[in-house]
Amino acid sequence: MDKRSGGYGKRPMRRGSGGPGGNSGNGGRGRGPDGPAEGSLTRRPRRKKVCVFCVDKRLPDYKDIGGMQRFVSDRGRIYPRNQSGCCAQHQRAVGTAVKRSREIGFLPYVIE
Repeated sequence: MDKRSGGYGKRPMRRGSGGPGGNSGNGGRGRGPDGPAEGSLTRRPRRKKVCVFCVDKRLPDYKDIGGMQRFVSDRGRIYPRNQSGCCAQHQRAVGTAVKRSREIGFLPYVIE
């Protein structure tokens, strides 16, 4: 057991966690009890992403190289659903279409 750790089960206090030495208990984010600090930017509500395939009422096509590259990163990874903006059903279809186009040779597996 290390004497500096303070014993078993205790964790050291994080800086700005509102514990001893913390001023407002808000985690050091610069906000007071009334709201955002003066001069700070307020956060806008994020626009909801809509599935491009649901809007156009079409399915992902493995032969559409430009359409498939939109869902693949510059390193060749398929973007996750929260980044691509597809619904769950079409995200699965995008993954299948990208894998098919890679196998045929339309898309590379790894981009260097």
